[in-house]
Amino acid sequence: MPIPVDDRLDKFTARYARQLRHLSMKPSEYFLRQGTVAFDPGERTMGALTRLIGSDNMIWAFDFPHGDATYPGVVSALRAPTADMADTARAKLFGANARTLDGLAA
Repeated sequence: MPIPVDDRLDKFTARYARQLRHLSMKPSEYFLRQGTVAFDPGERTMGALTRLIGSDNMIWAFDFPHGDATYPGVVSALRAPTADMADTARAKLFGANARTLDGLAA
């Protein structure tokens, strides 16, 4: 899902095209190709961001043990703020994207 072309970085790329002529893509395209956003399980913004960038570039922060880790109960903390997301987007967020990112996807 492409980021809308009027987003700030893409606008600046158009404005400064002469200085950025070495770029072959817009910043949004670079992000969608190689960027990842990690969420803590209790965050409420996952669904909103999915509507902006799609669901392929999102993971939940699963780096346990960590000082602010939600344990036990991490799965419940992740489910509540993602209840309004599509099942396929939730599956990607809950693990499929991390497997792909780590090179474990089949």
